[in-house]
Amino acid sequence: MNDQQKRLVRYHGLSMWPCFQEGDLLEILPVDWAKIRIGDCLVFWGEHGQQVVHRVTGKGEKLRTRGDAFKQADVQAVLPQQIIGRVTYRHRLGRKLSVSNGLIGHCVGRLFHFAGRIDPQRLSRGGRLARSIQSLSLIVLKPLWKRGRIHALQRNKETPVVVWRVGSFTIGSQDPSSKEWTVSWPWRIIVKLPLESE
Repeated sequence: MNDQQKRLVRYHGLSMWPCFQEGDLLEILPVDWAKIRIGDCLVFWGEHGQQVVHRVTGKGEKLRTRGDAFKQADVQAVLPQQIIGRVTYRHRLGRKLSVSNGLIGHCVGRLFHFAGRIDPQRLSRGGRLARSIQSLSLIVLKPLWKRGRIHALQRNKETPVVVWRVGSFTIGSQDPSSKEWTVSWPWRIIVKLPLESE
């Protein structure tokens, strides 16, 4: 990979939840139009000049795209000149993960579409299921979760991020101003922080 071509984009929003979560740092590389495939995760310029991160669902003279969290495809098609690049890696709380594209990306996107609905913060059936799983997990696995440790992560000159880890897994992060904990997906389905209040 040519580091001079690589760009970093900070992800904001909920349209690609839970594949990408608020604050994730995305590595993107330029991509030729001919090499774009259905299932690719692209960054492109939206109709109002904003950067959009969505997955390709159809390709012709224009691209059809959709956020993993949405049921409907984007209304606006994407033209070649709007494309910034293809997402190759995602950085979250000190961990780097490869982003699936193509056929595997299409399958992963569909999986995330349904898995994202199993979230304790939702009011739907998926939310009730997630809260049941979370309650059971806290009873059965509480000794394991209690073994977690708090660490401070700092990248370059950015503000340090306080995270809670169990072994090598980062379970959640703490907001520096409110001191509230946010648990990363999929861990939010089975644990909530702080455990001391349980």
